Amino acid sequence: MIVTEGQSVIDAHLQTHGDLNTVVQFCANNGITPTSLLLAGQVLQPLESVEDSSVTDYYAARTFRVNSGSAMQSVIEPMNDFDSQDFDSQDFY
Repeated sequence: MIVTEGQSVIDAHLQTHGDLNTVVQFCANNGITPTSLLLAGQVLQPLESVEDSSVTDYYAARTFRVNSGSAMQSVIEPMNDFDSQDFDSQDFY
């Protein structure tokens, strides 16, 4: 699988395996840890077998990419809109 921007190791494993039962083996095979930072375009080799393909089939049928990094970014960015004109001086008394 090719990693997309914002994907974590957990995202990549869920994308290719549908659960986290084999995440440690997936990491060992790819020379990474569950907390490794992945780069967009990085290639990871999925394990040869998937225990239950219903989740991965669901993602594939909808061309859905598991990507929690971009979800967090969209939550964080709108909160960073401070402007000194956004408050009334009475707010601090």
